[in-house]
Amino acid sequence: MKRYLIWFALCVSWLMIHGQASDNVSLVDKLLPAYGSACDIEIRGNLALISGTEHVLISYDTSNPANPEYLDSFYLSDATYADPTGAYGNLLIYGNYVYFYVSPSRVEVFDVSDTGSISHLITLNSFADLSNRYMMQESRLYAIQGSDVFTIWDLLNPLAPVQLGSYTFSNWVMDFAINGDYAYVSNHGGVAVGYQISVLNISNPASPALLGSYSGFCQRLAYHNGYLYSTSGADTGLMVWNATDPAILTLVNTIFFPLSVYEADLLIDNGILVVRSDYPVIEDKGLGTFLRYELSSPATPESLPLLQTDQAYHGCWALGNNLIFNCSSYYQIAVYGQLNSQTPVQLGRISGMITSRSAIQGQSLLLNSGSIIDTADLEAVPKFFHNCAYLCADEAYVYTIASSYLYRWVLDTEGNPSLSGAFMIMPVEYSFCAPLNIVGDYIYAGGYFIKKDLSEMVQNNVLGNPNKIVYYGNYAIAAGNGLKICDISSPTNPQLLGTLFNNTQISDIEIHGSTLIIALIDAGLTFYDLSDPLHPTMIVSKPNALGIRALEINGNYLFTAGSQGLKIYSLYNIASPVPTGYYNPFGPSMNDIQVMGNRAFVCEGRHLSIYDVSEAVCNPDIPELPVQKLQITSYPNPFGARATISLKGHNPATPCIISVYNLKGQLIRILLDDKLDSGLELVWDGKDVCGKQTSPGMYLIKAEQDGRSSLTRIVKLK
Repeated sequence: MKRYLIWFALCVSWLMIHGQASDNVSLVDKLLPAYGSACDIEIRGNLALISGTEHVLISYDTSNPANPEYLDSFYLSDATYADPTGAYGNLLIYGNYVYFYVSPSRVEVFDVSDTGSISHLITLNSFADLSNRYMMQESRLYAIQGSDVFTIWDLLNPLAPVQLGSYTFSNWVMDFAINGDYAYVSNHGGVAVGYQISVLNISNPASPALLGSYSGFCQRLAYHNGYLYSTSGADTGLMVWNATDPAILTLVNTIFFPLSVYEADLLIDNGILVVRSDYPVIEDKGLGTFLRYELSSPATPESLPLLQTDQAYHGCWALGNNLIFNCSSYYQIAVYGQLNSQTPVQLGRISGMITSRSAIQGQSLLLNSGSIIDTADLEAVPKFFHNCAYLCADEAYVYTIASSYLYRWVLDTEGNPSLSGAFMIMPVEYSFCAPLNIVGDYIYAGGYFIKKDLSEMVQNNVLGNPNKIVYYGNYAIAAGNGLKICDISSPTNPQLLGTLFNNTQISDIEIHGSTLIIALIDAGLTFYDLSDPLHPTMIVSKPNALGIRALEINGNYLFTAGSQGLKIYSLYNIASPVPTGYYNPFGPSMNDIQVMGNRAFVCEGRHLSIYDVSEAVCNPDIPELPVQKLQITSYPNPFGARATISLKGHNPATPCIISVYNLKGQLIRILLDDKLDSGLELVWDGKDVCGKQTSPGMYLIKAEQDGRSSLTRIVKLK
């Protein structure tokens, strides 16, 4: 018996390390691999390699730039926090080898020879300094070590690189360019000399020789076809140097930029020189700007039309295969082409932010990573938006928040997003951000009610800073550090009526009929009866259901997701929820979940995972579930100009009728005769079927569906 227990424990341990456990739930697909914030991107033909703050190297096939195809990824297991603006993740490509800079004493080497498949080969503890400027020419690697040492390395044996030589400058080095046996180095020569371009003869790499220096404040350098191009020290223009005699530089032209350039960088591809700039505009927001110059006449580059993007650049960029790859918002890399055309357009994006939050609008699944997935066609190319830390959606709009701004997006019939407005909640320097919830006609964010049309804002912090707000009639229940129960007859002036679980972290809540379901991260699931919202009574507690991050109700089933994976309960008997299925990947924590039909879309950080739950919600061992009671409510009540109507317990897949009657039973108006998505609300503006205002008094609101009906009374004021 003891031997059997040891064997069983070993099997369980092996599963926890190497596999997953499941019951009636199957993994269908994993989408959107996360690189976090992009640290670097390098292009080799149609292969794009991206490093990110998730300590990962990811490869994409960009042969179809409108839809870059994910190929493979390798996640480093022991890397610590990475700053995307720092040197961590700098990449170097040499043939089929990729060098990934982790720290001065650690460079990881990968092989990508197998069509983008990534194989880890070795860790180098002694290598060129990839924290500054560096470049390859044939098998030679040139790099700046520290701030002032120009180094030369031999990579003929890629797994055992050898330093051949170096040259130390008197002061700091900004950049360099290579032309065969010559290196042009932008450096500072000391107070008496100032900024200059120095020419090194590197034909003998063991002993580079200084040939001469030329005065000029040059930040960035690039060599092409006998000419050296540099950005001026003040980023005001492009300087052109004749280098047909490699040992001698002659300044032949200066082209002033047509706009103010900020922190310029430059690259050359396909005979086009590109200067990238972050061009500041109003309200501390910016536009990423690309200046392009055609180099067929190298001494007199021809200016091509500006390319301005919808976002200031953040982080890395690259040119390759006649395309521009530009990192915007750190976690989205936009692909533009064709580089040499008059008007390059955005062709596609590679989005790699950690997927942790989601929202649904129609068949569109919206993610905090900025991706929009068509749940009816998972093969379709994802759409993209940005400025998203938290998000929520109603029938008409998607709302996101980032850096003190609330953004409103509209999706067209094909799911394409467009920005329809923005509202500054606080000054940008505060970088205000909070979870978003819909409260009546307002979006609530951490003490601020912003009207959905973005016309006004009301401050009221009674609800605090909740993760989630749910509704029961005229009551709002806000979950965060405890639960707050509030009367929201006046949505922007909630009245606190009671609290539960004070100073206890609550990850999520849901309403099922008159039952409030609460996920306490460290104390499991708890079910409360809300028949009397002012005095909730506990129905049942499941203290062993730990680590739950998100809840979702679909029909009569409860879905939970968290550190213990995905678990599904039948709620046919609310006093005794019965598990019907689970899936535990033994690794990633599940952060959020949306259920549509027989599929569960789960945010797992490094991926969006899709699970088939059809068996778990059709378990033959579970008795037939009772039909849920319809429940119609309205608020405020009494009302003046308009009342919001909510319906619970209905089937979103079949039509329902919601009508207004007077006390004589006469039909005043039909508000809805169609399907009603779960969670959506209707508004009655007090008018009859002819569009005339009805008289003050009491009216009846009736809901009918599948032989069921629900009735509520409402009072209209003058």
